[in-house]
Amino acid sequence: MIEIMKNTVTFLAICLFALCSCTKENITPSDEKKPEQIRITTGFDISRLTKSAITDGIFPTTRDMFVSAFHSSSSQVHFPQTRFSYSSGAWVADKSWPLSGSLDFLAYSPGTASLSDITWGTPDVTSSIQFKMGDNSSLQEDILVGCAASQTTRGNVVMDFKHPQAYLTFTGKSSPAYNSTTNRGVTINSITLKSAKYSGTLLSTRNAGNLSFFWSSLGTAKTLAVPGLSEINLGTSASVLGKGILLPEQSEVGFNINYTLHNGKDAAGNAVNTTMNYDYSPSSPCTWESGKKYTYGIDITLNGVGVTPSVATWTDGGNKEVKL
Repeated sequence: MIEIMKNTVTFLAICLFALCSCTKENITPSDEKKPEQIRITTGFDISRLTKSAITDGIFPTTRDMFVSAFHSSSSQVHFPQTRFSYSSGAWVADKSWPLSGSLDFLAYSPGTASLSDITWGTPDVTSSIQFKMGDNSSLQEDILVGCAASQTTRGNVVMDFKHPQAYLTFTGKSSPAYNSTTNRGVTINSITLKSAKYSGTLLSTRNAGNLSFFWSSLGTAKTLAVPGLSEINLGTSASVLGKGILLPEQSEVGFNINYTLHNGKDAAGNAVNTTMNYDYSPSSPCTWESGKKYTYGIDITLNGVGVTPSVATWTDGGNKEVKL
């Protein structure tokens, strides 16, 4: 009897050990929460820009972005300003999602622009960012600021980037159209913007997923010729003149147009040309606003020069995978 009980106890112990072993084997690492890498898609249209700015609607792979993230559930900085660079199909950095809660994001991409005194919001680093922009008259760099709010899905984050500067463009046409054989028509030699400012302090604030821009302490005014414009012969349809100008939000100023009237040929067959200047001054100056594109249409005829200004929103759009 005692022997039977010993055997029964031994059998039960073996069964219990086997049951415990099976239970441990059924617990796999996949049942535990693991940090996942953050990925960002940039909604951004840089489709109308100049010089070293973006012109094809795609966030350039040569540009870095600097991103901060705030864990709103715990009111803690998830990570402060961090550089993300393009590599193998995405902008990458060693940053992951929290195991719970949501994240807010704020970012800027300076390109080659000279920025200083960069200050993020406190305690929420994604509430604002302020920096000084040095003289951007020669660089003409398109600084970008983007944000995303209350992101909880482990996957792609849609971050919309905006243009804090205003963008001026110029078009031109003439009647009659330029004809080299008869030496008739008009050639635009240069357009020079008068007394505009190209440096200042930018404060970008985030309200949920929306951005607002405030410029202050603008630098000394200076003249600037439209880059990329040199002796363009005009036709009867408007053509783009040069690469345009980027500048902080400010009051509108006038500009000078230097052009050549081609008046045919003299009896000896020599070209008869007259170089002239036209000063445009707005009768009721507007404000060149952040994120707006201003186009000045120039029309030169035998009767004189006309300038027609227009304004449009500098539309955002276009996507690119960004992995944080």
